[in-house]
Amino acid sequence: FDAMAWEAWPALCTGAVLHLPPASIGGEHVDELLDWWLEQPLHVSFLPTPVAEQALRRERQHPTLRTLLVGGDRLRQFDRDPGFALVNNYGPTETTVVATSGQLQPGGALHIGKPTANTCVYVLDEQRQPVPVGVIGELYIGGAQVARGYLNRPELTAERFLDDPFNGGRMYRTGDLVRWNADGTLDYQGRNDDQVK
Repeated sequence: FDAMAWEAWPALCTGAVLHLPPASIGGEHVDELLDWWLEQPLHVSFLPTPVAEQALRRERQHPTLRTLLVGGDRLRQFDRDPGFALVNNYGPTETTVVATSGQLQPGGALHIGKPTANTCVYVLDEQRQPVPVGVIGELYIGGAQVARGYLNRPELTAERFLDDPFNGGRMYRTGDLVRWNADGTLDYQGRNDDQVK
């Protein structure tokens, strides 16, 4: 899972303690995982979006957590203040995990944030021209973190990895539909194909 590098290395590189759940708690045991999670003395945590949504629905919230990072799926609900910051992340594997990120407010817009450092994000129409604020277009991501392509898949590489006409280098055509908000954040609207996210 690509986000593992982003979850583990920042903690280890800053001298923090990394808490990994016991191997005996499988992915199908979400309630057991969240019981374990609540007992850990965490300040920052990452949970996949569906697991985070289940955690946020619980009556008891994490007692020491300051920031919960979520990603990997569309966040569908965040209505109640859990007592810590909730940061929504978006990014396909092809652009090295996190391309946009933003803190959400309870009951507020469920945006996917703004571009991260050194990331170029474009919302383009079918002619690959930028669309105005509020208009839905396809999300393209540029920057040094964009992958070179798909191994042994030259046709798919040519379809998805394109020259960046705005800033040079390469950009990745995500297939995700988004729109700019007036504050510079992005609203995720879905897919332009049948790919399951």
